[in-house]
Amino acid sequence: MKFLGLLKPKDILFTLPPAVIRQLWEASMAGMNQLKKQGKLLEGYYSPAGLGAVILNYNNTDEWIKDQNLIPVLNYYYQEVYPLADMEEALKLNLEALKAAEKMMPK
Repeated sequence: MKFLGLLKPKDILFTLPPAVIRQLWEASMAGMNQLKKQGKLLEGYYSPAGLGAVILNYNNTDEWIKDQNLIPVLNYYYQEVYPLADMEEALKLNLEALKAAEKMMPK
């Protein structure tokens, strides 16, 4: 199952000494590379505003929660995680539901 993760840094991140931030990022990059090799981190993007977005591939959110320990900088980010569905398949399911609803409506 794929998930969209949106990341926004907490203000406290910017109060840390540069050496600590560097160490957090180095450890986090190693963890991200490990998750990429395992096929769990499919895509990752970073904006100039410091925001991040990732596409994750997990069977469930419990697995993601466990793997977050591999990316220690996440403790300094707010996270929003949303399950994703294939767009074409989701639209087909919505169309089927609409057709079923039409049959229940009086003409």
